[in-house]
Amino acid sequence: MNGLDGQTGTGVIIRKAAELTGVKPVTLRAWERRYHLITPERNAKGHRLYSPAQIETIREICRWLERGVSIGKVKGLLSGSGKVTAPAQSNDTLAAADDLLQALADLNSRRAENIVNRICREYPPNIAIRQCFLPVIDALGQWKRQQGSVAAALLQFLLISRLSAMIRSENKSASIPCLAISLDPPGSLAAWLWLVSMAGQGLHITLLDGVEHISGLIDHARLQTYEHLAVFANRVPTKKQQQDIIKLSRLFDADHFHASTVIKTLCGAELKG
Repeated sequence: MNGLDGQTGTGVIIRKAAELTGVKPVTLRAWERRYHLITPERNAKGHRLYSPAQIETIREICRWLERGVSIGKVKGLLSGSGKVTAPAQSNDTLAAADDLLQALADLNSRRAENIVNRICREYPPNIAIRQCFLPVIDALGQWKRQQGSVAAALLQFLLISRLSAMIRSENKSASIPCLAISLDPPGSLAAWLWLVSMAGQGLHITLLDGVEHISGLIDHARLQTYEHLAVFANRVPTKKQQQDIIKLSRLFDADHFHASTVIKTLCGAELKG
């Protein structure tokens, strides 16, 4: 198995396990310490070693989480006890979403921050975003304007603080330079959630937040120092912005250019990536 530890040959170290499964090391540690889902062996230096079977178990855990099963209930499914009934729908939200909504409604910033941190620690980013944070944002949009606006402002503060910390952490070990551009207003939660879903792929991300005029990047000498370019918009860009996005996309290989769904829908086949 590629990446076997050189000392014992019995498994892969936690960093490699994270690469193989998409589950962050901090999450793997939480699954081990708090939920006892996986107990890896240790090498002579005390480093965790994950066997091929445990790698498959991690992937199985992710499949249950994607179906809406909370992390606290996964162990019963893995052991075959049959005590847990998995939801039939793949879009079920995590129970933690209700707890977070209540904390936001109460303006209990300490509790809300603890819930956000716990979700980010115990769930892979894509699952946390899709099954908790996005449903919470949608729910806030349905509240009365005054109440929803105040709660959304608190969520924005807490999430951006946490997500920026996650990206900085990933950047420490990332070596591939990626320039990320958000065309949304500064502090767009949608942009940050999209960006953190890209982190952990070896990309060292530099974010330009709230950019209006991107034409100046097309001939910028610094652009060629980045191997990847990511462009985000959660609302329809202007015609000029769309033209500039297409020009920028053609400066990168197809697999080195990343665009949000709105941009892909609007620009379609004209994009390089």
